Amino acid sequence: MKQLLTLCLLFTIWPAQAKTSLYGQANGYSQWAASDVGSTLQLETHLSEFGFRGDSPVATSSAFFDLTVGLVDYGQEGCCPQLLRSELGLSGDKGVLTLFYGDTPLSRTNHFLTLMHRDPDALTGALGYRRANNYNLAVGLGSADGLGYRTPLIANRLQFEWALIPTERVGGEHGFSFAGHYGDALRRVSLAMELNGTRENTQLVRLIGDLSVSPVKVGAGLQWASSSLSEARSIALMAFTRIPVTLGSYASTLRWLVTANRLTDQFAASHQQYYTSLVQEIGLTDKVSVYAFVELDWPDRQAERLGYAGLGLNMDF
Repeated sequence: MKQLLTLCLLFTIWPAQAKTSLYGQANGYSQWAASDVGSTLQLETHLSEFGFRGDSPVATSSAFFDLTVGLVDYGQEGCCPQLLRSELGLSGDKGVLTLFYGDTPLSRTNHFLTLMHRDPDALTGALGYRRANNYNLAVGLGSADGLGYRTPLIANRLQFEWALIPTERVGGEHGFSFAGHYGDALRRVSLAMELNGTRENTQLVRLIGDLSVSPVKVGAGLQWASSSLSEARSIALMAFTRIPVTLGSYASTLRWLVTANRLTDQFAASHQQYYTSLVQEIGLTDKVSVYAFVELDWPDRQAERLGYAGLGLNMDF
């Protein structure tokens, strides 16, 4: 409800002369899902989304907004339209100041792990979200409201961003998220930390980067998380690569991701979980692509093994 009211208010107060554009993706796929208890065929369209963005000059700066609405999958209950991301702010020579809902500075580094704007394989599996959720551990997924600031690019290589994440509960703990980025023609590195970000009483640190070894791009990441509420902690190791592949007259990219997660609960018992996925996107035009994917998720208890394989179509507008 809060996001819906924000959306209505923004369209009410935004000046008529602002430059506004519509954008989005129509994204659907079919997948075969298999576990130790059986398999099924599934059809999904929840990756589709659309958004509005606009800007208007203000003195030497620019006021802007960017809103994205999409479908959120609630499993057997189906999909429901929901505000996914929003930004309202000022941009100028001194940087960008925003009121936002959505990704924090830390969770924006998830782009290292993805191929398309919204991939069919789930980072919830790659980062061990389901088990971490049971122990109040943050893993860099989820959305938050906040006040953010991004610096201009420094020496064409460095950029920093901060976000204050206020609590919506009386007596709760405010959150803070920070990320520093370095990038040049060959390499990119991000170091990020988050306190009480998408979850209260949590601490999260991530170091991630990639290197271009023409024509292949390889990368790795390390993430540590803890919860002062459940006294649990986790560590995740990530490795990934992007490989350009030519299929006839079409250019495509193959992304391979492998992760290993280790969670230690309040009783010092350890749980391991491993994950791997392959996603290949083939560009038919600059707006239309088809893709195929395979993902495997196997925790230390073999009865929970899951596998998916599918084909999809994405259209940008």
